[in-house]
Amino acid sequence: MDKKEKPAKVMIIHPNLNSGGVETQIRYFVDNHNINRLRLVLVLFSRSEKHSGQTIDTERIRLFTLGHCRQPNFVKRIYLLFRILLSEKPDVVYTYLPNTNIVGLLLGRLCRVRSVVWGLRVSQFRYKRFGYKGEIVNLLAVFLSRKVDLLIANTWVGLNEYVSRGLAAKKSVVIPNGVDTEKFRPDKNIRNNIRYEYGIKPTELLIGVIARMVEWKGYEYFLEAARQLLSEPEYDVRFMCVGGGNNVLQEQYVRKTRHYSIANRFFWLGDRSDVA
Repeated sequence: MDKKEKPAKVMIIHPNLNSGGVETQIRYFVDNHNINRLRLVLVLFSRSEKHSGQTIDTERIRLFTLGHCRQPNFVKRIYLLFRILLSEKPDVVYTYLPNTNIVGLLLGRLCRVRSVVWGLRVSQFRYKRFGYKGEIVNLLAVFLSRKVDLLIANTWVGLNEYVSRGLAAKKSVVIPNGVDTEKFRPDKNIRNNIRYEYGIKPTELLIGVIARMVEWKGYEYFLEAARQLLSEPEYDVRFMCVGGGNNVLQEQYVRKTRHYSIANRFFWLGDRSDVA
C-alpha cells in the first residue's frame, strides 16, 4: 500500500491585502487551492485599515500578521518573520514584490527552505523613481536572483525586461493572468445601473480605467488621452477612474483635469468591489 503523499507547505509573504492585482491573486489562491495537496501559510507585513480578516478564510490557511500599518518597526517584523519561518518550516517561500522578494530569499535560505520563488508582476518598472533606495533594491535583486529557484512572470515582455537587467534565476516561467469569464463578462443590467447611478446619458460614451492609484499605473496617459479626445467637438465622452491608493496623487490628477478644463467629464470612484 502506497504511503499517502504529504501536502507541500507554501508560505506567501506580502506587505498587505490592500486593493491590487497581486492581492486579488492571493485571495483567489487562498479560496481555491486544493487543501489536500497544498498547505498554505500567508504572512502579511501589516494589517492595514482597509484589510479585514473576514476576507480570508482562516480555516483553509494559517494567517500571520507582523504588525499594523501605523507601526513601522521593520526590524521587529523581520525578527517575527524569521521566527515564523523556523516554526512553520515551509517547503516553498513565494513572494511577489522587490522588497519582499529580497527579504524572502535571505530569510528563506537562512532557515533552509527548500525552494524560493519570486513573482514578477510588471514589465517596465523603473527603480529610479524611488531614488537611491530603489537603485539599491535593484542591485540587490540582480545579485541575489541567481539564488532563486524559480521566477514566475505574468508576461513574456515582463520576463524579458527583468532578464535584460541581469536577473537570472535557476529557472523561469511565464504564467499569464487568469480571467474568470463567468464573473467578468458583459452584463447589460449592471451597465445600465452604473450609468443611471452617475447620471450618464444613453448617448454619452463612457471610458474607464481600473487600476490602483499609483504613478506607474498610467493615469497620466489616461488624462492626456482624455484631453485630446475632448478637444474634438464631435465626441460626447465621460471618463471613470476606479481604484484607491495614493490620495495625494489622486488630488494632483483632479487638479490636472481642472487645468485642462475637463474636470466635469470625470468620475473618481475610489475602491470598488463590483468592478465585474
